[in-house]
Amino acid sequence: MPILAENYQSFFFPGQSAIKTLLIIQKAPQFINMFSQTTIALGLLLAGASAQQAANCEYQSFKCGSVLLAAPFTYTTAQLTAAVNDTASIPALTTTQLSQSLFHCTDILGAITGNAYCFAGCDSKPGSRNDQCIL
Repeated sequence: MPILAENYQSFFFPGQSAIKTLLIIQKAPQFINMFSQTTIALGLLLAGASAQQAANCEYQSFKCGSVLLAAPFTYTTAQLTAAVNDTASIPALTTTQLSQSLFHCTDILGAITGNAYCFAGCDSKPGSRNDQCIL
């Protein structure tokens, strides 16, 4: 809906002519709409990023496979198997043995590598403390 200059003669931006003021006022809703859409998109992106980050293990921590397979983590047995297979010092393991293995969280995005197969079991520690193999 265009804004007529004669209805808004006292509403000019300082130093602007009536025509320039009308152009600014007419483009304002487009800018506000674009700004709102951008703000919503950034909000969703940040919410998604924080949700994804919360589901990954903490950078440089050590976690038992059983912990990574349980909530709140989102790791799958396929991811744990791939991490073990990429580690030359750990032989191929069964799904049950993956739970008794220790994994190292190698980056802030949640990448993991196999650290060790715990023959006597894996001891999970509460909170952000590192898990460890039972000796």
